[in-house]
Amino acid sequence: MSVTSYLDAIWQAARALLREPVAEEPAEGIDVSGHQSSIDWDRVKAAGASFAYVKATEGTGYRDKSATRHASGAFAAGLDVGAYHYLRVRHGAQDAAEQAHQFLAVHRALGCTLLPALDVETQGNEGRSYAEYLAAVRTFVDVVEAEIGRPPLLYTYPGFWAGSSQLTGAEDLVQCPLWIAHYTRRGPTIPRPWTKATMWQYAAGAGVIGRVDGVVGAVDRDRLHVPLEALRL
Repeated sequence: MSVTSYLDAIWQAARALLREPVAEEPAEGIDVSGHQSSIDWDRVKAAGASFAYVKATEGTGYRDKSATRHASGAFAAGLDVGAYHYLRVRHGAQDAAEQAHQFLAVHRALGCTLLPALDVETQGNEGRSYAEYLAAVRTFVDVVEAEIGRPPLLYTYPGFWAGSSQLTGAEDLVQCPLWIAHYTRRGPTIPRPWTKATMWQYAAGAGVIGRVDGVVGAVDRDRLHVPLEALRL
């Protein structure tokens, strides 16, 4: 190979490398509620967070008093903001629909830029059957999708969801991007019917402890497995 050919080969290889897309770092964020009394959002942003989810509502008739303060602070620091609702499995479809409508009203008032989320856990829902969970979740999801044109994120954890064949067999809920809470350094366990997570809550107040500059005490930390743009409304 001549010197000219050799240099040309190097140049072509360099051009190919320049054209190769650079893998983006996963977007990092936090989710907060009234448990976080005061947050310095500029420091949170400087620590690497690009988004935040704030608790907006729970059940019917309850709005988290910190939601507006947290959302305003996060927006002012330049973060994208989403909101979540804590599901109370109570009196069937009518109750779940009311919860969804109340949540969406707050979601709009906060000016959220990210897809809304539904938090599905056992605490506060003791004694409810898996069939009741599914009915409430499906109704809530239907109301949100009818309102904004997309299903919400569904937040849960493997120890709960994987414990029921009714839940793991709910193939229709795959349409909801999964936000999985699993505090491990090895990566989250994904319960069926999903095969992958959209967002991973990997640290909190127990297990892997979540610490972020600008927040006093432990805080939930989240990592996206998709580009942030995929969650923007």
